[in-house]
Amino acid sequence: IAGEIDRDGTFPWENVAKMAELGLFGIPWPEEYGGAGMDTLASSLVSEELAKVCPSHAITVGATITLAASPIYEFGDEEQKGKYLTKLARGQVMGAFGLTEPEAGSDAQG
Repeated sequence: IAGEIDRDGTFPWENVAKMAELGLFGIPWPEEYGGAGMDTLASSLVSEELAKVCPSHAITVGATITLAASPIYEFGDEEQKGKYLTKLARGQVMGAFGLTEPEAGSDAQG
C-alpha cells in the first residue's frame, strides 16, 4: 500500500474504517470513552507495526491519538470527553491539527 500511496499521491480512506473496526484509534483511552484501556506501550507497538507496512496509516492513527484526542483526555471536562473523545476513540471522526506558516507564529520547520 505504501508504494501506491507514494506513487499515486492518494490515501485509501476506506482503510480508516478498517482501522477503526480494529479499535486502533482507541487503544490508550479508557473503555468508558470507547477505548481499549491499554497503555502507551501498546499504542506505540501498534504504531510501530503499522509504520512497517505504511507510515501514512501509522501517522493517521498516531496523530488522532496524540494531537486530537490526547488534549481532550488530559484537559477536557467530562462533557467534552463524552462528546469528542468517544467519537475519536471509535474512529467515528478524525482529528485535525492546525499549524502556523513559516513566516509567522511557531515556525515549526525552524
